[in-house]
This record gives sequence, structure tokens and C-alpha cells, in this order.
Amino acid sequence: SDSMQRESAIAEDYWRYIFKHEKKTQTEIAMESLEQKLEELKNRFQEIGSVRNIHRQHTDN
Repeated sequence: SDSMQRESAIAEDYWRYIFKHEKKTQTEIAMESLEQKLEELKNRFQEIGSVRNIHRQHTDN
């Protein structure tokens, strides 16, 4: 019926608004946390690589 379709559309608009404008979802929080940890690991590996290169330069001479 028309009233059910209208209610459904209102509910859909409401949830769309909530997800865009309200607090982050648990999934978003988890994704950001994982991205941050990956960035930290990448930086650590780069530091390890730099230290190894410096060590090689000193031992090769």
C-alpha cells in the first residue's frame, strides 16, 4: 500500500542520514584501527630496512 511504501521510504531516509551524520559504526572504527596498525607496521619495516642498509654500508667498508 502507499502508506507502507511511504513509511519504508521515511525509514530508509532516516537510516541513510544516521549512517552519514551520526557516530561511526563499529566497522568504521575497526577499519580505521586496522589501517593505523598497518601504517605503523609499514613504518617499522622501513626503519628496519634503513638500519640494515646502514649496517651493511659500515660492514662492507
